Amino acid sequence: MEVEKVPAVHISEHVAAELETQIQTGTFEAHEKLPSVRELCVLFETGRSAVRDAISTLKGKGLVYVKKGEGTFVSPFDAAKLFHSGILLPDQQAIQELFQVRKMLETEMVKEAASYRTPKQADAVAEAARAMEATLGPDSWELDYAFHQSIAKAAGNTILVQLMEFLSSTTKKAMIDFHHYLAADPASSQKIIDQHADIARFIEEADPENARQAMAAHLSYVEQKMQESILSEDKERSV
Repeated sequence: MEVEKVPAVHISEHVAAELETQIQTGTFEAHEKLPSVRELCVLFETGRSAVRDAISTLKGKGLVYVKKGEGTFVSPFDAAKLFHSGILLPDQQAIQELFQVRKMLETEMVKEAASYRTPKQADAVAEAARAMEATLGPDSWELDYAFHQSIAKAAGNTILVQLMEFLSSTTKKAMIDFHHYLAADPASSQKIIDQHADIARFIEEADPENARQAMAAHLSYVEQKMQESILSEDKERSV
């Protein structure tokens, strides 16, 4: 029986896919050295060109890095690489999808923070909550971000911190516009400040369930106000 020869490019893709799977499943961990080109050739029963092409593919995806004279190593996890780098546009559908993600992520995140935070981390969350109270307007966006980021850090999970950084970078324009809107709405601004204070207090008191409920209420309220701000902008444009 004759077997059709597989083109080298297809072999390279197979090698790259197999190595990528092993990296993603933890067979090869962050900063771990991959087998040498020679060893991979033996393992996959292929030539050096196919293995080198596969490594180039993985390098292009940010999955590995090469140290000259030492070999190929697994890159550390970077949450931003899981997503496109585009900026989230401030429309109603995008905001709805954003808050679906935030509710899933941050309600569990705040439970972890309330359960495992150190006294120093609890103080950092409380300080971030107080800082926003002193500044309203577009600049308060950064303080709002710092508050939620302090909770991610208190949860003690570096991947959560990276995910929060990603969400922040993709929604910057929408959040700046939203804080412009809040500056003209003192009652809503104060409510958000009070919600931050409640969340910080529950983290300080090591009360994960109340912290979760407070975060869920906060995110639902912010989503509602962001939708209102978008509708307000749309009306102004149509006039």
